Amino acid sequence: TFFPTLGADDYLAAYGCGGGWFQGAGGVGTTADWAATDARTAFTFLFGSYFGDWDSTDNFLRAPLGSASYGLTSAWSGRPLWFAQAMAIGETIGYGAHVTQNSAGYYPNNYGNQWAHVALMGDPTLRLHPVLPAGAPTSSVSAGRRRITVSWPASPEGTSGYHVYRATGNGDFARLTAQPTFNTSYRDGNLAAGTYRYMVRAVRRETVAAGTYFNASQGVYVTAVMP
Repeated sequence: TFFPTLGADDYLAAYGCGGGWFQGAGGVGTTADWAATDARTAFTFLFGSYFGDWDSTDNFLRAPLGSASYGLTSAWSGRPLWFAQAMAIGETIGYGAHVTQNSAGYYPNNYGNQWAHVALMGDPTLRLHPVLPAGAPTSSVSAGRRRITVSWPASPEGTSGYHVYRATGNGDFARLTAQPTFNTSYRDGNLAAGTYRYMVRAVRRETVAAGTYFNASQGVYVTAVMP
């Protein structure tokens, strides 16, 4: 019932396992089913013989990424087992891939542990609980007062405030806010001449079955130049 179920309802994650070949798994389906069904799951885990060798053509493990709207990642989970539990408290699927690839006993290990075949199909930065970001920020420069003010439209979901970050030139971003600010603007002062890049991330206090954490959105950016 894998494809009939996923064709009818939405699921964050799905797992299918059966005797396999490059284009399918027994009792689960085939690459043709992925093409014919808009399977409504974001994170897919599959297991069966052969298709874990994902560099073949018309491959069952890669097929979820070709879904019409939902398929975001896919992984061959069974030898070894994949550990994605940390996604429940804000980590990425890439974090789960890293833990799985390097597991040395922290979790129960099984056949295939630390072998070179462990791979993630799709974007490693994706998370279970995304937060809608703030709108596109703008900046105003006061050269006489040596300060830059960054303003942004509120996020529809960032109910716990915003964090503001700054980078100089092409350097790394550093967070300016010790605690989230509930304002929709930030004034950065005592600045030398140069190019400054700012990033704003909405923050939401997330409560899930695994616990509570502060969940930050993707960043929105603006650049300002201090003469």
